[in-house]
Amino acid sequence: MWRRQEHTNITRYYRSGVQADRQYRATQYVEGLPLRAVLQRCGKLDIQQAIHIGRQATKALEHWHNAGILHRNLIPASMLLSLKGRIMLGGFGTASSIQPDGTAPGRKEFVGRTHMAPEEISGGAITVQTDLYYLGRVLFEILVGESAFAAAASNSAEWLMQILQDVPQRVRERVPECPAELDELIHHMLSKNPTDRPSDAATVRRQLGEIRDALKKS
Repeated sequence: MWRRQEHTNITRYYRSGVQADRQYRATQYVEGLPLRAVLQRCGKLDIQQAIHIGRQATKALEHWHNAGILHRNLIPASMLLSLKGRIMLGGFGTASSIQPDGTAPGRKEFVGRTHMAPEEISGGAITVQTDLYYLGRVLFEILVGESAFAAAASNSAEWLMQILQDVPQRVRERVPECPAELDELIHHMLSKNPTDRPSDAATVRRQLGEIRDALKKS
């Protein structure tokens, strides 16, 4: 189903297959850089840029969620920032269909993965709030310049335990100029309990828009 989705913030999928014993996936070419490369180059981005990226990502997530799809891999490496400033979501490999009960199948692979939501590790229900958790981690990293977890982790197992047990720092502790409303929104998106996160991508986009508008008036 996700292969047929078209949206201005989602890279188009063309085909996949095996060539010379190697799997490949052909997608739309986007002139720009992965967000991961941008962060490696710049360290972190400013508040307006974070809000801009967050709002575009929520547009893509809302489109996918309305089509019955969870992204499941929203990380800086799977987000492309075009030269025109548009965020394009890629990373289709872990997308899952939403079942009639609103959940998606859990992951079976853990080795080497450090970007997972608490419910994916514990075997809980995977829902749209899982994608919002991923986006919360992206926004934290954009603003702070480093991951919300793993400052002292020596391996992926320790990292996963941090995700399950540790409460990330508040963004304002590291970035005092961050608006309190944005800090609170990211804090809720990173809640261990999915029910404590925003209800959907549209809600996050609306709140980010309100924060943007308030900054323009200040």
